[in-house]
Amino acid sequence: MNGLVTVFVYSLWLLVSVKASALDLNTLLMPASRLAVVKSALPKVSNPALASVLWSSQTIWYDKTVMKPSYQDSVGASSNDKWPDLVAASESIIGGLHDRSRHRWQFPFGTTAGTDDSTNLQTETFVWLPQVNGQVQTMAITRVFLNDNRPEWRWTYPVGTVFGEVLFIVDGSRLLPVEIRTRTRYSTGWAMNVFRPFPRATDLADAIRSLRPHWQDSANLRSMIDFLENNNTLKPAKLSAKAALAPTFQQEGYLDMLPDFGDDSLVRELLTKTTFVSAYDTSWKVNGTQETYAASTKSKLSIVPVNYTAGLIRVTDDSCMRCHKDTNRLVSEFYFDLYLYGELWGMDGIFSFHPYDERRYPELRLNMIDNRYLNPTLQQAKVFRLTFLSGEF
Repeated sequence: MNGLVTVFVYSLWLLVSVKASALDLNTLLMPASRLAVVKSALPKVSNPALASVLWSSQTIWYDKTVMKPSYQDSVGASSNDKWPDLVAASESIIGGLHDRSRHRWQFPFGTTAGTDDSTNLQTETFVWLPQVNGQVQTMAITRVFLNDNRPEWRWTYPVGTVFGEVLFIVDGSRLLPVEIRTRTRYSTGWAMNVFRPFPRATDLADAIRSLRPHWQDSANLRSMIDFLENNNTLKPAKLSAKAALAPTFQQEGYLDMLPDFGDDSLVRELLTKTTFVSAYDTSWKVNGTQETYAASTKSKLSIVPVNYTAGLIRVTDDSCMRCHKDTNRLVSEFYFDLYLYGELWGMDGIFSFHPYDERRYPELRLNMIDNRYLNPTLQQAKVFRLTFLSGEF
């Protein structure tokens, strides 16, 4: 698989390096002022394909402020945070799927993996779609009727599509990049990658020595170097979905809780001056049978967000597909009595991007009619087109 991905990514790099005459898509959804802040905080990356996507004028940037995570109801569409509004069920059943206090689905579908309890995180998302003669390769949406009164919209992302998330720590008025995640569509699935400034603990130790030649004069930095070079610091931990979602994700492993740097300016330098590299199938630390894949911390300012738990998750295609395989599942697969309440969590392995016109969402609650209409901005840019095929499964 790795050889296939390497060839594919190289081909993608050649593709995105070709200048296109199409409309600049960067601010198709996101305001230019907001995007300027995000782009000014992007790190350098070693992977040429990723660099091309990040800086391409044909990359669509978005986040939950301009595209709410959404789902398909039995007769329409709405945003995830509003799902409980129409559900005729007990709070115990609703709570098994949805976290009312956070206005999102329960783990593992609520937020970016490993950040459920992070308090200093901002995530920005992007998608690059393959092009033909400088034009986006339009995705056809097929409308299928699962039964007489249950229409469903379906679409598949074209081969070569790249989705990504940039994870930032919020540091006062500035953003500090800590990680970039990508998913690249190939013919039978998605190739996963994660880019970090320090995939291994020893990488961070080397960087501290380079930026702070007199590190031994600082008690905090001496402790940090000792910690990074000590493999006996791993502590057992686990991530577990609960209630009816329990079968979707269970992971036991180890976390490595970084001490405080005691030097905020050093942390800022580490995150803004280091080139991000692939962490695919890379261990942060190994101690015999104990292994973790990223650092964790309780500190307000570190190289990962507060309460970061992605160290439990190996960065491979199969490992990261454990959640993404559940897009478009029926609610009734988790609670049978909720058979009227639609399909959850996106389509074709992607949770966040959708074609719906969110201005029509209130109509689902007012009139209980099919309120699915194409987002006019995405339709005009020829990202999506709606077909009228139907059939029974």
